[in-house]
Amino acid sequence: MKLKNLGFFLLLIVVFGCKKEDNNVPEILFTKPSANQTFSVSDSINVSAIVSDDNAIREIQLCLVNENRLAVSKNYIFKATTNPYLLDFQYPIDNEMLSSGKYYLRIKAYDNDNAVKNKYQEIYINELPKELKNIVVIKKSGVHIIVEMLDSSFQSTLWNPIYTDFSAAAIDSKNQQLIIAGNIIGDIVAYNTETQTANWSIASIPNPPFPFCTHLCVENNEVLISLYYDNLFKIYSSSGSLIQSTPTDIPDFYPVFAYKSSYYYIVGIRGISGANAIMLLHPSSLYMHNCHFISHKIIALFDYDHDAVFCFGNNAGQGIMEIYKISDNNSWTPHTIPNGEIYDVAEIAKGEYYIAHTNGLYKYKYFNNSLVQILSSTNPRKIAYDKENLVLYMHENTGLLSSYSMSGIPSLINQQTVNDSVLDIQLLFNK
Repeated sequence: MKLKNLGFFLLLIVVFGCKKEDNNVPEILFTKPSANQTFSVSDSINVSAIVSDDNAIREIQLCLVNENRLAVSKNYIFKATTNPYLLDFQYPIDNEMLSSGKYYLRIKAYDNDNAVKNKYQEIYINELPKELKNIVVIKKSGVHIIVEMLDSSFQSTLWNPIYTDFSAAAIDSKNQQLIIAGNIIGDIVAYNTETQTANWSIASIPNPPFPFCTHLCVENNEVLISLYYDNLFKIYSSSGSLIQSTPTDIPDFYPVFAYKSSYYYIVGIRGISGANAIMLLHPSSLYMHNCHFISHKIIALFDYDHDAVFCFGNNAGQGIMEIYKISDNNSWTPHTIPNGEIYDVAEIAKGEYYIAHTNGLYKYKYFNNSLVQILSSTNPRKIAYDKENLVLYMHENTGLLSSYSMSGIPSLINQQTVNDSVLDIQLLFNK
């Protein structure tokens, strides 16, 4: 019996030992496009390739990847019906967020033994130009918030009323989201600007008579949220996941303004007593690098370079502009502001700003330290500047909503009266 089993075992060895193994991966030959060919976002690429193998081909995948070999568009799957297989496909470049640069078309082929081969064809893609899609006007009507989407000619699309109070808003053009924060009872909600539906939300913690959220900002695919109720500065992803969180580290102070510079998270904080300060946080740890007390309530902060931050605000109804020098942890006034209050500030470029003021619209340039009134007959309260088209959007306390070409002397483009109280103006771009 043992000899019989041994014979059967030897027979298996002979049979399977003589079986030919397929250790060869599939072969892939790109015929189209040619290497280093240039395309633009929204083009379709005529992809042609020959895939062959000494065994049957099971599956072929086609995808656009970046320089890190990570997919940046849809992965298409083809079932091979012949060997060799001729792949002929119009690949759409439909990711509007792609930046100009080097990319690769990747063909991945599997045979029936799961041997796999990747083949890359280098191409160059030109990004879509950045374009304004909508002027987003957020208005209050009774117990509701009204979102009005205007095109450049002020043609209007109204959203359904949103039952909430209001504290802050921010636009996430990359992900086509409008984020609105309630004041006392309203949640923080990120709305899809195409469908008007909520992508994600953060439930409010009612804290009357104090606000839940004080400020929102979107920077580099992060949502920066300043919260009053627990003195926290929080960073969320664009999909609503909490990334980091830190308290202000100063008793009885809460964040009122935050943005991310190239070097730090810069947070404006305010004390229960009314004191104000600028706090710098390390980007990785959120450890406090500096804290500098200032005399005014913060309206806006802008970084100028690695060592300077422009700070705009008001103290007892008087507008103030200061430069905070990080290395000295001190601030100074480059130019006095005329008598009156600052309502809003829009950056033109580093060191250049439009200032909405009690007396009209001013333009400040740091390189020659000039402050010039450029619109005196207006009463601006909210402004937003389109750097791509050099157009300023302005809402006045008279109810007028206007757009001005700022390529030279300000020139009125469009104007209309807004019946409801305007809370904010945001600009939505295509990316």
